[in-house]
Amino acid sequence: MEEGVVKKIDKAGRKLAIAHAAQASMPAMTMVYSVKDAALLDKLQPGQKIRFVTDPADGGMTVLRIEAAK
Repeated sequence: MEEGVVKKIDKAGRKLAIAHAAQASMPAMTMVYSVKDAALLDKLQPGQKIRFVTDPADGGMTVLRIEAAK
């Protein structure tokens, strides 16, 4: 799971902007992801720390699972 901070939520477009730390092939940045299940967005707020899993089948651009970071 990756960690990040929710920056913006677009429920109508099923999109989520997440600021994440540096990863194996990318520097730290804010990216916009699609969300497979729009219901995942109902529990989120901007500024919230999260852990998330993306779909490797589409290059990691779709969030499949989200949970609150501890």
